[in-house]
Amino acid sequence: MSLREKVSSWVQGLRHGRRLETDGMVHLETLGLAAEERRNYGPSGWKTIDRLARRVPLGPGDVFVDYGCGKGRIVYLAALHPVARVVGVELSPDLAAVARRNLEVAASRLRCRDVRIEVSDALAWPVPDDLTIAFFYSPFTGRLFEGVVENLRRSVERAPRGLWIVHQRLADSHDRHPAVLCSRHLEGLDWLEAVDRVPNGPAILECFRARAYAGATSTTGSGVRDTKPS
Repeated sequence: MSLREKVSSWVQGLRHGRRLETDGMVHLETLGLAAEERRNYGPSGWKTIDRLARRVPLGPGDVFVDYGCGKGRIVYLAALHPVARVVGVELSPDLAAVARRNLEVAASRLRCRDVRIEVSDALAWPVPDDLTIAFFYSPFTGRLFEGVVENLRRSVERAPRGLWIVHQRLADSHDRHPAVLCSRHLEGLDWLEAVDRVPNGPAILECFRARAYAGATSTTGSGVRDTKPS
């Protein structure tokens, strides 16, 4: 991360985070939830949703879901936009409690009036058939990730609509890193179109769109646009 990005992140943290408890890594071992395909909690950058919104519009008809929401930073940032609903899905009751406290503290700032934190295993959580944006910051990998994505596909099959899947991962991950393999899985699905890669500090936001609603005829993964950092 460049010095400019570090300063920007610090300023954004002061702006949003003085009363919010979203910083710091949380190792799942300390919560009794460690498993091979689960990843530790770490917060996204403060500008993540601002950067995402330039490519994936967040409007009054959207339902935004953050899988593995942790302490709720992305839920909070998404709820600053006038979307229909924001949901954080979190396995840990302890992290979910922190997320709810953060949302209570920030309630007066939120433009979305329907914001929820739900405690559930992501694979067992029933996908609402009005979900339009699914966000993942590598909360889990492997078959668990693939199963959740399949649940999203089935939801779109039941209730045809536009759907975005946004997968965030560290940009410098090696080719066999589990998060990179998740990216490859999304790229290989014929019902998704890879649309954009948006730099986000040390991370990258990979934006996929349900192909049936993209008007696309190219093969999966072609024509992906790399957005310049800002």
